[in-house]
Amino acid sequence: MDDSVVVGENSVAATRAALAAPGDRHVVGWVDLTSPHLVDLLDELLTGPGGDRLVALRSDIVDGRLDELPIRRGLNTLQDAILGFHTLDPELRAAIHQRHPRLRLHP
Repeated sequence: MDDSVVVGENSVAATRAALAAPGDRHVVGWVDLTSPHLVDLLDELLTGPGGDRLVALRSDIVDGRLDELPIRRGLNTLQDAILGFHTLDPELRAAIHQRHPRLRLHP
């Protein structure tokens, strides 16, 4: 694991707070990958205070849901934004890599 701050709370507000906090550590935030407003939210996070420190996002997904259209769209959106996805679950990492080989998986 690198020196990133991983937002432990499953909320965008906690991600915003971590990005706005003083310091230069990278931030792994949280988003709802199924949100219909994900593109706008990512734009807001990346261009807002501390947005240059956002390196990856995590979300509440499980392997059994990876083929659902909203999850696929969300992971593709992260990939297009050149953000990584963070999970410590090795099986989920492998399944995501198989379906989204260009998506960077954050340690």
